[in-house]
Parts: sequence; structure tokens; C-alpha cells
Amino acid sequence: MTEFLRNWVLGIVAVSLTVSAVSALAGEGPLRRMVRLVGALLLLLSVLLPWKQDGDALLRRAYRDWDAVFQTELAAVQAAGTRQYEQAVRTALEEQAVALAAEQGIACSARIELEFRDGIPVPLSCRLFAGEVPAEQAEALCDTLRQMLGTDQITIQKE
Repeated sequence: MTEFLRNWVLGIVAVSLTVSAVSALAGEGPLRRMVRLVGALLLLLSVLLPWKQDGDALLRRAYRDWDAVFQTELAAVQAAGTRQYEQAVRTALEEQAVALAAEQGIACSARIELEFRDGIPVPLSCRLFAGEVPAEQAEALCDTLRQMLGTDQITIQKE
């Protein structure tokens, strides 16, 4: 782009200098007016013609550059959004699991692993970290979580 602009300005300067020199040599009278008219038209052409010839290519190149940057930024925003969405879903499910455990009198923390299938986060596993939990109570909690999360990978680990 800068090379195009540089060449464009140099072209205008060259035409301007040529028109000035020819105009100075033309002398007075109708010939000078004709030289000035032709010089003005040449100057106008030197200003506009490069934009017509190279303008389309310039615009296409500028659009390609802009589109490449836009696609990169869009991918970054989408990835960030997906990570935030995954974290929000994980946090909500972990809070639900801890609340279910609390209803059964179990104090614990939870860690849920997710996988995206067709853009939807699906729980793969749930690990609960708790103190000593009676086996019957642990099995009831695991059954409830299996139904809620739709996964058989439920474990209760000692803290």
C-alpha cells in the first residue's frame, strides 16, 4: 500500500513538473491557454488513473489482509467464549453435586470433567473429595449423581 502511494505521489509530481516546464516554454497567448488546459487534464488523469487501475487490486489485497486478521480474532474470541462456557457449566454442575451431597449429610468438594460433543458440554466423570463416608450413603449419592450427570464415572475419594 505504501509503495502504491509513493509511486502515485511521484507520478503526480513528475506530471506537475513537466506541465510547468512546457507551460513556461509556451509563451503568451492562446497557445499557453491550450497548454494549461492539456496540462490540467494530464494532471487530473495522473491523479485518478492509478486509482482506477490499481484500486481494485489494492482493495482486494486490503480486504484479504483485513479478513485474515478478522478470522484470527474471531477464532480467538470463540475459543475464549467456549472456555468461559465450559467453566460456567462445570462450576454449576460441581455446585449441584456438592449440594446433593450436603442434602445427604456429606461435606465434600467436586471436580467434574467435561467433553464437548457437537458444541454441547457433556459430563465424563465426577470426583468427590470428602472425609469418611459410609458405603451405603456413598452408593446412594453416586446413584443420584449418575442419574443427574448421565455418566457412570462417579468416584468418592478421601481428602
